[in-house]
Amino acid sequence: MTPELLSNEEYSYTDKYSGKKLEFSPKSGEVVATFKEADMSEASETLRSSSSLKVKQLNPRRRFAVLQVSEEEGMETSAAMSDINDQVANQIPVLLDGEGLTRYFIPDECTVQFKEGVSEQEVERINNELGSSIIVKQRTPGYYTISVPEGLGLFETIRQLLDMEEVDFAEPSEFGLDDALDYIPNDTNFDRLWGLQNTGQRVNGTTGVRGADIQATKAWDITRGIRDVIVAVIDTGADMDHPDLRDNILARGNEDWDFAANDSSPDDEGGSSHGTHVSGTVAGVDNNIGIIGVAPGCQIMPLRINLRAGMNANRADAINLLRLKRVPIQVDAM
Repeated sequence: MTPELLSNEEYSYTDKYSGKKLEFSPKSGEVVATFKEADMSEASETLRSSSSLKVKQLNPRRRFAVLQVSEEEGMETSAAMSDINDQVANQIPVLLDGEGLTRYFIPDECTVQFKEGVSEQEVERINNELGSSIIVKQRTPGYYTISVPEGLGLFETIRQLLDMEEVDFAEPSEFGLDDALDYIPNDTNFDRLWGLQNTGQRVNGTTGVRGADIQATKAWDITRGIRDVIVAVIDTGADMDHPDLRDNILARGNEDWDFAANDSSPDDEGGSSHGTHVSGTVAGVDNNIGIIGVAPGCQIMPLRINLRAGMNANRADAINLLRLKRVPIQVDAM
């Protein structure tokens, strides 16, 4: 028996290690569907002839597919799926995580790591009580891929597993799609940022060396930074209204972030724009214009000092502000 098609599931669970609630939202127009074994060939033929569904990826051996609603048809996903509902065992929307990254989960299975010392007999007992079965016994001791019980949703099953004392962690059974492809932003001046991606392009009259970069595009497929990470830039300040910075500048309270002058805002002054440049390198916004920073998902805290003739005590004040705020802040002092 296969799980029912559940359309009202809450796509979330709380990580047992960090205590952080992981929440996902549906990506419009894309679903992951699993198929009944006897009907896989028929389903493949139906999909090939469908004008409303596009097959983004098909795995006949594991009997799942990533399906995309054709934009030309302008149909709702449920209506587009109606032609193949008889062959579908289960489905779940393609999901977006908290960082906006696309995640592909198989709707009727999950992975679970049981704690050290939990025997195979206990694992079998827990699965029987839950109504699930072992799909794959992974090579890691105590690590299994199991089925979602009939009538339960994927995330509901994960939440039940995480409530068990015997379980170390549980998470969706996830697969990668085009994992070999690096994330390439379409910011207009990205091709000039040879330090992030050096393809041997010519910048300011100099031809680069292919691969002589920090491999940012590969890192971005893992993470592009998170809002909880604040990067303090102790420099000449920042252009607070710059379109590539303003959305990532940490909201200010009553703090004085200018340690070089008696005004209250760390605006980049004096014509050098050095702090603006550094801030953009750190976390320029991924917004299809200008440039992108190394960690566009993080926030920037520009702290202005005088780099030419400033007092060391003022620079110390800037550093101490970070210590006094007692937040995890990475410092980039240029």
